[in-house]
Amino acid sequence: MRYSYYLSFLLFMLPQVGFSQVLNRSFVERDSTVILLGQVTVDRFKEPPFSSWYLPGQSNETTPSDTLALLASAWEHIHSLTLFIGTWSGESRRGLPKIVSLLQAADFDMTNLKVICVDHSKSVYKQSPDGEQVGQNIHRVPTLLEHDEEGEEMNRIVEPPLFMGN
Repeated sequence: MRYSYYLSFLLFMLPQVGFSQVLNRSFVERDSTVILLGQVTVDRFKEPPFSSWYLPGQSNETTPSDTLALLASAWEHIHSLTLFIGTWSGESRRGLPKIVSLLQAADFDMTNLKVICVDHSKSVYKQSPDGEQVGQNIHRVPTLLEHDEEGEEMNRIVEPPLFMGN
């Protein structure tokens, strides 16, 4: 009886422990540059060393209300977004803060945004540690994928989106 209790507990906990996703994984390269790999939270970019390019890149410009209304209606059918970036990529460094600012200004539910950081080493180029890029045809970063409720890709925006500016 006692063993069946422990066995039931282990069987219940094993999937939760064994398959939990590691967030905000950082890696120090040979030249002491810190990069992020895998799924990350937007808040991680507000911390050093990423804050040096993320915070100044956040748009202080106001987006016209008619543009925000247009975006909100376009995003009505979008269930979630997946954004593939590289913290080593200049385009990602310029684009990420602006994309996040635009999403926030349009009242997009940020819990439906998944940010995946990919590597740039030759052996694992544009790959993440947990393989989120598999089957996604990620050739450039940033790449923003729009998904419907079934998780099917509806659209993608690939480097550099027009609204990102210089």
